[in-house]
Amino acid sequence: MLRDTPNVLLVHLKRIVFSFDTFNNVKINSKLEFPHILDLRPYSLKGISEKEGTTEAAMADPSLAPYMTIDDD
Repeated sequence: MLRDTPNVLLVHLKRIVFSFDTFNNVKINSKLEFPHILDLRPYSLKGISEKEGTTEAAMADPSLAPYMTIDDD
């Protein structure tokens, strides 16, 4: 869960897996595509509390209230 979304997000992809058939590391060569704009709202504190219906409880908590009022574009 993210309290607020970052301006820059770095994603590290694990592209090597261990094969129990050959007992060697195998590189994954499949193509991955990502959209240019990622929607992180479902993973943010505000998005999760809206989904679970706990927005009022999060707003009442003084340590979480500042993160509930952030407007992310």
